Amino acid sequence: MSRALVVAAGLAAAAGLAAGGAQAQAADGALVGLRPADPASSWLVLRLAPGEQARHDVLVVNLTDRPQRVRLSAADAVTTAEGVFTLAGDAERPRGVGAWAAPDVQRLELAPREQRRVGVTVREPAGTPPGDYAGGLVAQPDAPAREGGSEGVAVRVLERVGLRVYVTVPGRRDGTVAVEGLTARTRGAGGARGALGLPGAIEARFRVVHRGNVGYARLGARVELAAGGAVRASRAVDLGTLLPGGARDAAVSLPVDGWRPRGYQVRVVVGATPEARAQTAVEVGAGRMLGAGGIALGLVGVGGVGLWRRIRRAG
Repeated sequence: MSRALVVAAGLAAAAGLAAGGAQAQAADGALVGLRPADPASSWLVLRLAPGEQARHDVLVVNLTDRPQRVRLSAADAVTTAEGVFTLAGDAERPRGVGAWAAPDVQRLELAPREQRRVGVTVREPAGTPPGDYAGGLVAQPDAPAREGGSEGVAVRVLERVGLRVYVTVPGRRDGTVAVEGLTARTRGAGGARGALGLPGAIEARFRVVHRGNVGYARLGARVELAAGGAVRASRAVDLGTLLPGGARDAAVSLPVDGWRPRGYQVRVVVGATPEARAQTAVEVGAGRMLGAGGIALGLVGVGGVGLWRRIRRAG
């Protein structure tokens, strides 16, 4: 008996928290498409006070030449470790927008190339705190996007197409993020620098934690390596989408120049509102470098004694 492995394909959704454009939400080769009925919109972007509700229409499109059975549902937004916006899977119980948004129907049967208008109601619960909330609608055809198998294992790839739903609850807005756990350590080098015990780079690691209620579509940071009052190296970091309550880990390698021991400062600045900053120090120690230098000088001395003895014998 073969074993079955079911794989859910990634959601087709564009980047950004609140941008325009009227493209259908579907990946190349997708079985179904999902988009707002309003041709001027790419997503559903709502502003609701606690206790209010809104109703919009979406279009579910059969992109194939065969009939399709499609299931509609809603899910909360999540981000990947790289900061890519996506929607939570079926196993995760929705608590935000995924729980507030309800399509009129959960099952559709679409003729080949048919598109169907479906109403969606978003009910904002009373007492919801101010801030940005994100989720989406999900259309999943019953038919697998791909099937295959090897060595007794059957593989069925299921497709899920997502349409983002953004809800802003008016009130005090707070974009505060924090930089936590900043560390810096040296990384070895080859060649002459390695022989002298000099590092080739300093690696900085840190975490950015969202403590406010404003969603960032694409958050950036800058990491600087400074010494003697001057910036010696700098790197930009793309943190991707950062939703309220979310966190992002980052690691950056900064090249080290110069041939003498010195202290460096590693600084992180996150372009949030307000800016978030952190700094730590790292030493390229004199003891290590002089020790390596002493070994190198000792080897030179041994070579010099050998050369002097050969010159004496030749004389």
